[in-house]
Amino acid sequence: MHSINRYLIIIISLTVFSISSVAQEDFETAYNRLKSKIQSELRQPPASNNDLDLYLSWMVIKAKDRDECEKLSYKAGKDGNPYWERKFFDLSDEADNSGEDTKSDAMFKLMRLDDRSGNPGGYRQACYAAGPHVGERIYTTAIENGYITDDIRERARCMMRYATNDLEANWLYSNHESFLGHYDPEGFQVGPEGDWSITCMRRGEFTTTSQGDPFQPSDKAMKMVDEVRSICKFYGLDPEFNDATDLMVQYIKEKKVLCLMPEEGHQWYMDLAQQYELDRAKEYMEGFYATIKGKIEKKKDGEVQPVPNAVVKFLAPDDNRTWTTNSDQDGKYIIEGVILHKSCSPFILSATGDGCDKEEEVQGPMEEPDKSYELERNMVLDCEDSGFSGTISMYETMGAGENQSLLAALTPGGEYSISKNWLIALSFIPSGTNSELLNYKIDRATLMSFSDELAQTMFRMEREGRRIEGRVVETAEAGGRSLSPSECDLRLIIDTVSGKYWVKGEIHVEGIEIKGTDEVDIKVKPINKEIDEEAEGTTGIDEEIEISGTFTTVRSGDLPEELNGTKDLLKDVPEEFRELMEDLGGAQTQLLNWNLIRSNH
Repeated sequence: MHSINRYLIIIISLTVFSISSVAQEDFETAYNRLKSKIQSELRQPPASNNDLDLYLSWMVIKAKDRDECEKLSYKAGKDGNPYWERKFFDLSDEADNSGEDTKSDAMFKLMRLDDRSGNPGGYRQACYAAGPHVGERIYTTAIENGYITDDIRERARCMMRYATNDLEANWLYSNHESFLGHYDPEGFQVGPEGDWSITCMRRGEFTTTSQGDPFQPSDKAMKMVDEVRSICKFYGLDPEFNDATDLMVQYIKEKKVLCLMPEEGHQWYMDLAQQYELDRAKEYMEGFYATIKGKIEKKKDGEVQPVPNAVVKFLAPDDNRTWTTNSDQDGKYIIEGVILHKSCSPFILSATGDGCDKEEEVQGPMEEPDKSYELERNMVLDCEDSGFSGTISMYETMGAGENQSLLAALTPGGEYSISKNWLIALSFIPSGTNSELLNYKIDRATLMSFSDELAQTMFRMEREGRRIEGRVVETAEAGGRSLSPSECDLRLIIDTVSGKYWVKGEIHVEGIEIKGTDEVDIKVKPINKEIDEEAEGTTGIDEEIEISGTFTTVRSGDLPEELNGTKDLLKDVPEEFRELMEDLGGAQTQLLNWNLIRSNH
């Protein structure tokens, strides 16, 4: 019996030894294979390489090596082999460290703020390097393959802070001035405490000494800053997202922007704030909707009397929006929730009743939001035929980025943004008839607002740390200018039988002063110089107006109540020629708007 047991023990021991030997041999083979592979890949990709796809592929390869080592370590531990468990665990660390090095190399080489010549690349470079083209791909690959991402995220954080500051200082405002730090109680500038890098400081760490003048159209500005917000959202950078949002809110609220850049109605800006979820800006804008009230009277036969049940209208031409009410028995009226923002002026207040009417321009008095504000405006109606009155306006833009048009490509780094907007208030009075045609001439014309803006990089040449750049920023503004018959020579013709009308003539306004600067920045060692010159000149309006439209009335032969429309002046241009214009000058817009209201019923 003892002999049998001894033989059984010997057989079992030999079997266990045989299995252990096979496992030992398998682990050793796998280890040697993986170790050789991992060590041969330590310097991959080559240090001189800047191919993002190559970096990403090597991150995946090294992660697979690490994962295979971890599986074998787990298997060895499960099989009761602590030696190989530890060996494979250490090898997985080596593979992981190699992958982390590859990730870090990709991040430091490709997530860059400079343009490889050592010069800051600006917000565009920051967004490119941290955004979906580079940084987000590195970040996503790192997450998918189990690498640390805190360093990528912090690098993106720094770049988005830089981008936001660069946008405010160099892209949204001209002549913006600020310094890093704050004023102490004695009025001295004090920098931040501790270690810091100026490129990685938040917007709130800078003190603005001069905000400068906004010069970007608000929709373009919102789009530019929102690119930063999108990247911040991807990385979960909430403070930086909020900084960019604060800049957007600040810009769209600017007195020189709201309703002026571009010259659109207040609702257009409300919609823009809604589009980008700028709740604080939207709330601010809503504060300019207040109340207009007053009394409607008529003067007839030398006697002033209240006009009960008069139809009172408040028109915001740029919004193409009208508020309407009726006067009470004492001729009093009140309209709540009308836009009274100063920059969105002029507005038109009209009233009709008892066969009399009148129309007046109303300048918005509000520069700050106040929903409780009340504007009192009384009207004494005219009881004579006074024709039509309203507005005519033009909105023009042309722009191209670098190499986006032949004009921009004439010089290296050339790009530009041009806009021209004007609004003229008109009053037409009867000038006779010609058969079935009713003719009206200009009685009064006022240039209510005019803006002509140019932001251009004439050239930008950079090479090996040397840079020459020329920029132009020019603006021209005017408003409240009465126009002579030679400056605004228009005719309104109405055919009450066919229901057609025409506005024809010329608008020729000169002598509006241009202000701005021409700048040349030369940094070619040993020269380091900035040359600034004030821009001089004049601009104006030189347009041949030819408008046509149709209207409907209750009865044939009646005059229309309103004549309004929009004409895309580029739409009538043949497609081939329009494409040629865009190839030459870049994206272009040219819209003519008119809104004329009958002054008497």
